[in-house]
Amino acid sequence: MEETMKGNVLRYKGYCAMPEYRPGDQVIYGYILGITDLVDFYSENAKDIVKEFHNAVDDYLDFCKEIGKQPQKAYSGSFNVRIDPELHRQAAIAAELSGITLNKFVAEAIEKSLNEGKRMDEMARTAAITASCLANPLMLNKEAVEPNMLKQAESADSISTNYSLRVD
Repeated sequence: MEETMKGNVLRYKGYCAMPEYRPGDQVIYGYILGITDLVDFYSENAKDIVKEFHNAVDDYLDFCKEIGKQPQKAYSGSFNVRIDPELHRQAAIAAELSGITLNKFVAEAIEKSLNEGKRMDEMARTAAITASCLANPLMLNKEAVEPNMLKQAESADSISTNYSLRVD
């Protein structure tokens, strides 16, 4: 049984999902990413969410077989990109100078951009917590920080758990 989890992403039989908690419904909810068919799943218990994801994928595959439909697959990793010819030339030259293929050059550029986006999200979270602390000095006390904000702060690599702050 193929199953991996990286971060919050579940993987099974070539499909991925990123479940999230929905406080209003008090459930953990997810759906298969990368396909246009809606295949979702949920659980009230965190321990069962992987099993529910597997059941959703298996049910989807069984249903497709039953009705004679080809199941959609997640992205293949191959796509065409239309860009300005001059940008294409510059990218091809940069790839050649780096000793890598144009495909690898583009893949690395996309990965770098996505990683920068994650860092920007972490920085925005840090800025929001800092702004809240500045607006409400009581939040400078670690115990007074809202539990959800504290959890986010402690999980971000770039945030220190030292809550002292000096304001002149």
